Amino acid sequence: METRTTQHLDTISRLYEETSPMLLAIFLKANIPEEDARDLVQEVFVKILTIDIILPEGLKGLAITIAYQKRTDWLRHQAYCKRMMTQMRPQTIVEQHELECQQMEQVEQRVVNRMSDKDAWVYKLSRFDNKSTQEIMQITSFSLRGVEGRLYRTRLLVRRTLKAAGF
Repeated sequence: METRTTQHLDTISRLYEETSPMLLAIFLKANIPEEDARDLVQEVFVKILTIDIILPEGLKGLAITIAYQKRTDWLRHQAYCKRMMTQMRPQTIVEQHELECQQMEQVEQRVVNRMSDKDAWVYKLSRFDNKSTQEIMQITSFSLRGVEGRLYRTRLLVRRTLKAAGF
């Protein structure tokens, strides 16, 4: 069973290296911001990791299918948000948006304060200092996978916390 798990992870790892640029391009072609696009690529592979039986010959197609589904979901959500914003009065939108942004920043800061020092460091470099993963890798001396993993986990934690808070 251990060998099968190792083979399973090796297959997914090779798929990640081979297809992540292509999956990222799928999201970027839809004008999804790069940070969101990278998160969506990570979500594709998290979804793949939940699959018990992997058929290597069909895995690339599965990843592409999941990516297109996630892209469609993201675009639908953006369209819904835009539609909701156009239905509100302009002054109300500005006031509500400013208040909501302040509340979101407070929630985000509380989440960051509860992170481990290394996770918080990587998250702050990315989110507040606008550093790329390559720059973060050089600053922190973490591997590329380490930086991407920390960014994925911390962004996911922030998103889930914001969602639970009603944002």
